Amino acid sequence: RVVPAQLGPWAITASDDYVYWSNYGDDANGSLNRLSLADDSVDILAPGLRYPWDIALHDGSLYATESNNSRVLAVRPNLSVEVLAEGQIVPAPLAVDDSGLFVGIQGESPPNDSPIRFIDHSGGQAELYTGVERAELVLLDGNDLYFGTDDGLIRRGTRDGAPLVTLADSGSVMVDATIADGFLYFTVLMAGWVGRVPLDGGEVEVLATGQDYPEGIVVDGDAIYWVSQAGGRVLRLAK
Repeated sequence: RVVPAQLGPWAITASDDYVYWSNYGDDANGSLNRLSLADDSVDILAPGLRYPWDIALHDGSLYATESNNSRVLAVRPNLSVEVLAEGQIVPAPLAVDDSGLFVGIQGESPPNDSPIRFIDHSGGQAELYTGVERAELVLLDGNDLYFGTDDGLIRRGTRDGAPLVTLADSGSVMVDATIADGFLYFTVLMAGWVGRVPLDGGEVEVLATGQDYPEGIVVDGDAIYWVSQAGGRVLRLAK
């Protein structure tokens, strides 16, 4: 399936029934959206956003960072939109679980001192990692936390802030990733390729090249999906 004519598609995720994505937009016309896998219908869940960045599903809710409004949002199962946190300085990548959200904050200065921030479901906040390059993606896998940095590194930490380990160097900025089948799958924006690396570290495998600004990525049992930000498309690669 391909959804054409999107305004800067950015992040993507999926459930059994829907594929969700954010449209980065142009200032105040960004949006959160979903595609029904049953009938290919498209719903706009939250219009009028200022550069929504990352999205994540948990317990029936869709969570999102709205980078230019300094907010973290949740679209609830009844499709109401709730503001979980305000006053964040360019919130960008996020991951979520029962305890709360893990958010990469990009607007701190200098850029090599941008925190990974924990926000619980009541809005309480704490810094998990500081003194690192700006995170472009954040993922959870059990007790492990993975993030990719502005300088192309894939790093592994933990929920409680254990020392970081560098797994691989993509050589360029990554903007999204997902975990499946023992691998971390990721997109490399400027270089225009899609790849993966084993969770324990090892060789980086290139899955697709010549992509037009690949952004969000998600994997299910049959295929790998990603969005082409400049091309305005949602793409599929069978396993």
